[in-house]
Amino acid sequence: MHFLGHISDMDTMCLPRLCQGIVFPSQLRSEAFGMSLLEGAMHGKPMISSEIGVGTTYINIAGEAGLVVPPGDSVALLRRCSFLWENPAVAAKMGGRRRSDFGSISHWRGWWMPIWICIEACYPEGRLCN
Repeated sequence: MHFLGHISDMDTMCLPRLCQGIVFPSQLRSEAFGMSLLEGAMHGKPMISSEIGVGTTYINIAGEAGLVVPPGDSVALLRRCSFLWENPAVAAKMGGRRRSDFGSISHWRGWWMPIWICIEACYPEGRLCN
């Protein structure tokens, strides 16, 4: 895990494509949605998030798109990170499940499309990293 400090908007958009997975350990309901999870799903990355009973639950479907930990359980978070690191085939399979949602036209017309339009509007230079 690397803490990068301040990075540009373009780098922010490229990082999900370059990383091995997305970890979203938020434990507060005020951090309910998790845009970084959506970006990870878009790039086919496995996810690890806390189960806080809100938007994160719908993006990171436990056992399908990634793994879920209890809020504030750093030991469980470490174990899930280690599991995905040590099992790249499982990680790739989990990431691929959510990525395939982006290829489905019917799904795009659902709730993904408005969010994707917002991402592109905020980070148009992000297209450079595709």
